[in-house]
Amino acid sequence: MNEVNVEKNDLVEKSLSVSELVSTLKEIVESSLMVVDVEGEIGNFSQSSTGHFYFSLMDSDSSISCCLFRGEALKVSALKSLADGKKIKIKASVSVYSKKCQVQLIVKSLQLLDEIGLLKIKFEKLKSKLSQDGLFDLQKKKVIPKYPIKMAILTSLGAAALLDILNILKRRSLFYDVLVFPCLVQGDSAPKSMIETLDKCYKYHRTHPFDILLITRGGGSYEDLWCFNDESFIRKLAQAPMPVLSAVGHQQDFTLADFVADRRAETPSAAAELLSENQMKIHEGLRFYDQILKQFSMRILSLIEKTLHDYHPQTVLQGILKNLAKYVQRFNTIKIGENILLRKLSDHKIFIEDYFRRHETFLEKIINIFKQRLERNDGLINGLNPLQVLNRGFAIVRTRDSILTSVSSINSLEKDTILNIQFHDGTWEFKK
Repeated sequence: MNEVNVEKNDLVEKSLSVSELVSTLKEIVESSLMVVDVEGEIGNFSQSSTGHFYFSLMDSDSSISCCLFRGEALKVSALKSLADGKKIKIKASVSVYSKKCQVQLIVKSLQLLDEIGLLKIKFEKLKSKLSQDGLFDLQKKKVIPKYPIKMAILTSLGAAALLDILNILKRRSLFYDVLVFPCLVQGDSAPKSMIETLDKCYKYHRTHPFDILLITRGGGSYEDLWCFNDESFIRKLAQAPMPVLSAVGHQQDFTLADFVADRRAETPSAAAELLSENQMKIHEGLRFYDQILKQFSMRILSLIEKTLHDYHPQTVLQGILKNLAKYVQRFNTIKIGENILLRKLSDHKIFIEDYFRRHETFLEKIINIFKQRLERNDGLINGLNPLQVLNRGFAIVRTRDSILTSVSSINSLEKDTILNIQFHDGTWEFKK
């Protein structure tokens, strides 16, 4: 509920004109009380020459003025029954008549309380009758399709509920095809109009099948919605060859059309949300994967851009020059190291040359000592050499297997054993 803040000091310190005060009161009242439901008894009932109706709505303690404009009066079926003393229930907006600073109610809908009671009794009797005829059997209910595309809507062409439905379908659905079958949805002529429209819808369905039929209208009084309880209309609706979804009035409103339909939605907007629910999930899924695809594409593009940058001739040339600079730096470092190494090699060369000079004499002495020893040992070896003894007139007697060193060893040999005598200048063989 809206609030109007009026500063206390503004009313005390500032002197208001009567119009300003009435305008302030009007703003406070009309913004605080938007639409109200009121019950009471009619008094001072009258009709103006312009077709508007004026009366007071009273109870035992209070009274308030009411205005029923001509356009709204045409929607009241019990208009002829209105008179002083009748008890009614109205839905109205609160207004302030500025010229007299008078609070009044602008009537939006009106029902006779006695008539409401009679209609409810009639409703229950007809409901029982149709139920016994099997029109409400659950076994006959058709399944509402998960993805309805082609939809038939039976409603008033200028209804606000229709605009709400179309807006919701447009916002939430990916694909839909709606065909509106306009008809009256209020008043005494409404049942006949709705039955004729259903016949047209069923005939069209035979050549151009619908996925679903939506029966709908916005909120209203119990009397306003009564055409959706008409027996002939209900029986015609029960013959629907396609699934039927009803969305008549508000959450608290129930009509017989709700019971014969395959499913009921609490409001026209709820019906549109139900019909577009699964398409909405697909839509959300597509948006999710679209986002992922965009992110993936951005990564691919980023990778391509990086690759193109890395392999661009200018980038490659810069890399080559950078590596070349490193190699030049390394070469300079190696050249410096080479100079250091050459200096170290020179130092080692001097050290080695000095080492050899200092040890050359020592090595020569060692070599001479070993040479003298070698010559002395060579003389000893030659003196013990058997060949040298043979030069002095000795000989060696042997067989093929051994050397004979005594006469007894020769006597022990068998006859015809071949003996070999070695002299310094050759050998001579003979048999024993």
